[in-house]
Amino acid sequence: KSTQFYRRLVKRYGSTSDSVGYYLRKPRRMHIFTWKGERDTLMSCLDSIRHYKCFMQAGFLSMDPRDGFVKAWVGGIDFNNFKFDHVSQSRRQPGSLFKAFVYAAAIDNGYGPCDELTDQAVSINYIEKGQKKTWSPHNVDWSHTGTPMTLKHAFAKSVNSIAVQVTEKIGWEKVIEYAHRLGIRSQLENVPSVCLGSSDVTLLELV
Repeated sequence: KSTQFYRRLVKRYGSTSDSVGYYLRKPRRMHIFTWKGERDTLMSCLDSIRHYKCFMQAGFLSMDPRDGFVKAWVGGIDFNNFKFDHVSQSRRQPGSLFKAFVYAAAIDNGYGPCDELTDQAVSINYIEKGQKKTWSPHNVDWSHTGTPMTLKHAFAKSVNSIAVQVTEKIGWEKVIEYAHRLGIRSQLENVPSVCLGSSDVTLLELV
């Protein structure tokens, strides 16, 4: 429904017309990309969408950490057919990579790598858009040791429960602040789950 072809059909026939579905399924000549090279073929609009959904899209970026010099920037799998840049345009949830911002903020605000917190289930109550909500994240293996753990060890093992507790203590606004200070430009949701990378960012920002 986001394609120009679909929009033109709706504009011409109306969204409830059978003609829309008919022309979406009608084969027509088109030039397509394949791993064996580009080729001309007969294919319907819906078939072409299915065809292109089968390709794994990816981006790659390599930078020198000393000065930010870009050594390699690959925006996608084929520039002629896919103009979308997966380095600077594509936004995805970064996940546990965001814990770097959590611990940077913590260390900068009075916590040390040898400080300990207990690896246990955590629930955070907060208000989002005027509504009371509760967030109860789990560790990747859905279990907790119930024992004290240093921040250094928790960071190394990417333990969610410790990162969430640290975030609750320093405030997720502080995590967002440090993420922006360290190069994230995308808007980050002001919610506790931001510490586990729930907000979409670009690969360029992360690197």
